[in-house]
Amino acid sequence: MRFQWTRSPQPTEASAQHMPFVVQDLLKLFAYAIAVGIAFSALAVAVTLALSRNSEAQSRMFEHPSVEGNPSALLAGEVEVLADGGQPLHTDGASASDERDVSPTPGSLYIGDGCGSEELVATEREWYVRIDGAFADVQVMQTFVMPAGSEFVQTEDALLWREAGPWFHAVLPAGAQFTDLKIDTSRHRLVGRLIEPRESPLTEADLLEVAQRQAQTSGEIGVYARDWETTTVLSSDVLFDARADETIVVTYRYRVALDRVAGESLLSLVLDGASGDEGTDSQPVVDVDRIAPAGAVWLEWIHSAPSAVDRLPDGASIERNRGEIAGLAWATPRIAPNEKFVIGWR
Repeated sequence: MRFQWTRSPQPTEASAQHMPFVVQDLLKLFAYAIAVGIAFSALAVAVTLALSRNSEAQSRMFEHPSVEGNPSALLAGEVEVLADGGQPLHTDGASASDERDVSPTPGSLYIGDGCGSEELVATEREWYVRIDGAFADVQVMQTFVMPAGSEFVQTEDALLWREAGPWFHAVLPAGAQFTDLKIDTSRHRLVGRLIEPRESPLTEADLLEVAQRQAQTSGEIGVYARDWETTTVLSSDVLFDARADETIVVTYRYRVALDRVAGESLLSLVLDGASGDEGTDSQPVVDVDRIAPAGAVWLEWIHSAPSAVDRLPDGASIERNRGEIAGLAWATPRIAPNEKFVIGWR
């Protein structure tokens, strides 16, 4: 259907009578359009404010432990974890400090959150390795001693860390498969419970801390293991109620495939990742210079003994059983920065 507008050469008496009403209708329509526009503008502003508040609220929430500041629990999802008051709690597994450097490192305890966290280096590191065919089962045990100083506050029964406490962070060798982790203190043993991202709903910081404390009271601590490129990044929940001069032992295990080069089996252990050196903002808690821990490696072959050991670190001693190579032992009073333990056999 086609509409055609026509204009009468002379307005009729009827049209003249209706002209005021037409003008009034046009004014009403114009006023209505203005009112609708204002209403839609107000609605858009309200929605924008609501979304911004919701976004801000979500930024103050985090997943069952993990990060911006701490790998405290970590490494399994993609949600950043922030804790009120600078408390390091985890999200998916990796914290800001987790992603600063993904080079393999046996790990350290960290105190604080984010890139400003302080590194507490182990006083001793020990490796127990079992060679089983084409694989090596590796256990890393590290001893830490909490410092004594202004960081602690006197309570009724002990000097406790002012903040939430330390959390553990390490990066496994390429291709390694994480097995388990446990933390021993002077008061109890905490068995690591691997936290999956889907198990960590967003929770208010104070509620999360309550849940983590309850878990540690029952002998568990959250552990996050997140794949990053070819490595696995480990992070634990915050260890609450750490005490001055307290000894903390962190032990974790993993399985890794051996390298094969020209018929030779090779195993390389990273004894020190120098995680407080270049590439991070972390500084030692006690001294300005990073303290080098003592180290030891015990290795044994099961099921099949090698016919010869072609590569052996200086100072290592081979142990034999009925003439066959059964294992070796190696120790050092001071692990050098970025030092590796490499052994090759046929």
